[in-house]
Amino acid sequence: GGEGTLDALAARGRPGAVDTIDLLGRPLRAAHLMIGDTAVIESATTVGLGLLDEVSPASARRAHSYGLGLQLARVTELEKPSVVLVGLGGTGCTDGGTGALLALGARMWDVSGRELFPGQRVLDVNPLLARPARVLLPWAVSLEIIGLADVDSPLLGTSGAAQMFGPQKGADDALVAELEYAMEGWAAALREAGAHVAGTPGAGAAGGLGAAIMALGG
Repeated sequence: GGEGTLDALAARGRPGAVDTIDLLGRPLRAAHLMIGDTAVIESATTVGLGLLDEVSPASARRAHSYGLGLQLARVTELEKPSVVLVGLGGTGCTDGGTGALLALGARMWDVSGRELFPGQRVLDVNPLLARPARVLLPWAVSLEIIGLADVDSPLLGTSGAAQMFGPQKGADDALVAELEYAMEGWAAALREAGAHVAGTPGAGAAGGLGAAIMALGG
């Protein structure tokens, strides 16, 4: 779950690190661990709540998981693992995993058919708030991804990513409502793409990163 997966496993593995960005788009050197041909990355290290100087609606509107997707891609390229374990928990973002999927090559469109965030740029906004209504998932993820979650929240509803965990990441009532509405559209987009994950326990973990990992076949 939260902080500490890397620490707990450190004695058994070989440490490594790659360049990525944090949840506000700032450059970050993020640690990972190799145990045999299994890579372990920790969302709290890369897009964690502890990386925010202040937690506010403004930070909640900006924070995203792009850096975790970038880290996953770069660790995969560097280490050629057959399995990647992703510690979910302790994140400071509520983006439904949209950022991570964009970093891994997903494409998204809004309800009017305009492509969102084309060209894989470094983000400075929470992509969920752009209301993605359609997604083309990066199905070419050829390795096994396993999310390690300490919550069994679904994506939506009172125990979901926005309503249950949004407030501790700086979202006020108005922003929680906006995030939930956007998350409903995102859940529908995932469903249309063949990923029926929104109601699965753990989909709401780490601001919805659980749903993104499941959408990748994890």
